[in-house]
Amino acid sequence: MSRKAKGGAGAGPGKGARKVGAAPPREAVTIALLLVVPAELLLLDGNLSVPQLVARVAGALALTWLAASVIGGTVRSARRSLARARAEAAAEEARARREARKAAKAAAAEAEQPGTGQSGAEQSGAGQPGGGPLGGPFGAEVSGAAYGLQGE
Repeated sequence: MSRKAKGGAGAGPGKGARKVGAAPPREAVTIALLLVVPAELLLLDGNLSVPQLVARVAGALALTWLAASVIGGTVRSARRSLARARAEAAAEEARARREARKAAKAAAAEAEQPGTGQSGAEQSGAGQPGGGPLGGPFGAEVSGAAYGLQGE
């Protein structure tokens, strides 16, 4: 079965024929062969035997396959971490927007309440002559002398 057929059979869009945990075989084999080129030259000169060359090829292949697996795992981990950080940042941003909208709605609802043409300070009479927190309905000031208390 060709590589295209493997990728297309039963795989969804964007899915390749590679397994998730597998090292990239083409790259690992290419690097292993490049690592063995000096040993091949020694074999041609007669300074290295065939079993030693086979052992070096197997060692180079194992080494590059392991390195490719470690690098691939590190890249996948970094991608997951970045995706998680981006998702958390997006969630925090959405939370902040919701809170801002909620605060804006509350301010708009407070401003649109019927019969509240004045702010709370204006309604209490604070800042007006005769008014204040102890002022009566007409802004008259009530003191202790009105109740017969001395010294006021």
